[in-house]
Amino acid sequence: MRLRPRLALTALLAGIPLIAGSVWARSAIERSNAVDGLTRLVLQRMLDGGRDECSRWPESWPIPSGPGMGPGMGPGMGPGMGGEGMPTWEERQTRMQAMLRGGGGPRAFSHLGPPVEFFAYSADLTSRNRLAPALHEDLRTGLLDGRKVVSRGRSNDSDSPLEIAVRMDWFDEPESPSAIVLARQVGASEFGLAREFLWGVTALVSVMLLTLLLSAGPVVGRARRLTRNVRRSATDQYATSIPVEGSDEISELALAFNAAGAQCRAHTDLLEQRERSLREFVEGTTHDVMLPLTVLQGHLTSLAKTSSGEQAATLRDAIEEAHYMTSLIQNLATTAKLEAEDAPPRRDPVDLVALCERVVARHMPVGREKGVRVEPVLPGDPVVVRGDETLLEQAVSNLVHNAVRYVDRDGRVLVVLSAESGRFSLRVLDDGPGISPDQIGHLTERRWRADDVRARHPSGSGLGLAIAKEVALRHTMELTLGTAPELGGLEADLQGALG
Repeated sequence: MRLRPRLALTALLAGIPLIAGSVWARSAIERSNAVDGLTRLVLQRMLDGGRDECSRWPESWPIPSGPGMGPGMGPGMGPGMGGEGMPTWEERQTRMQAMLRGGGGPRAFSHLGPPVEFFAYSADLTSRNRLAPALHEDLRTGLLDGRKVVSRGRSNDSDSPLEIAVRMDWFDEPESPSAIVLARQVGASEFGLAREFLWGVTALVSVMLLTLLLSAGPVVGRARRLTRNVRRSATDQYATSIPVEGSDEISELALAFNAAGAQCRAHTDLLEQRERSLREFVEGTTHDVMLPLTVLQGHLTSLAKTSSGEQAATLRDAIEEAHYMTSLIQNLATTAKLEAEDAPPRRDPVDLVALCERVVARHMPVGREKGVRVEPVLPGDPVVVRGDETLLEQAVSNLVHNAVRYVDRDGRVLVVLSAESGRFSLRVLDDGPGISPDQIGHLTERRWRADDVRARHPSGSGLGLAIAKEVALRHTMELTLGTAPELGGLEADLQGALG
């Protein structure tokens, strides 16, 4: 994940608990304030005459206001009225119920917002007012435990109205109808500015998030420039230094990259120097060895023609080993050339017919001494491709040499060249023992040789087919190995486009 999305996600994950915690704390504080406000309202109401009113008219306290009934009036207390002019108890209760339904009745409107209902209870938790609700179990339990104020409802996860039960100072007085006073908020309640507070905290977190993202912009830009410069320096093998901006942690990182790049460059130069020296040594050695080795092959061939019996057999073995040494030295020179040239090979016109004739002529004497027939099957017209003639000739020579070397005495090797539809196929087949299908894929690996081949020819190098495969790849050709259907031995098929 990139830096900016990560910062945004971090701020979001930190902001959600902050908002939730702030809202919960604000709601808890406002609920506590509401409970305190209701408690003060109850105490004020009772000390301002509510206790006396409840003692005189416990069945209807608090007394509703209405025609013929002023606040604080009871039976026989209406202005200018005697006992006969007062409404009956049933009439007062009917009027109270109607006023409760219409928004009046035993309610007081306080600074807390929602209307508040009051009800009085005696010490045994019962009320003489028939309209008074039964105390909730939570309130009853708290009061029986001796708590002064007990509250319930209107919590963060509850929609029940806020209720408080206040244990009055005269609770222990016998027959007191107002030993306990219940105050209950009715209607919707929004504790203070909880919703506005939520929006405020959300806006604050949003501003913090935006500020964080904007402040991270320059840092992200410098990090991206540093990434581009490092990649550019890596493409030219750290020859170019990375520009250093400022003097902070990012600039220290750029300096560290420059130091590491300088070390890599020095190490690379040392390795290149060693490889160059090794290639020059191999090229010089192969050139110096090839001349006396060619002379040695000529002398051995001349002696073999005039010898017989056991001496002739020994000379034939010597000629074969000399031929193998020649092939090995040529492969070493070819390997050094392939590793030294990273660029594509030369694209000179090469006649594969003439190339195959030279390769076959070079291997016929060795095959003749071993009793192996090397037979070319070539078209009469030239087959021209584009490539490096030296590399292609060495690749074909390796294929033929591999067949001649590992085929049994009195065996047969075919070199078949054909061209059709703009492509050529050069096949080298033998009637030797072949190789198991599960080992064919390893034949083009350097230094790999089958166990049975090691037993019959312990001096092999395992380079010939690997070099042929590499030359084919360099020339966008394809070399496949398999079982020869005509002869039953190994088949090497080199295919590619005509030039």
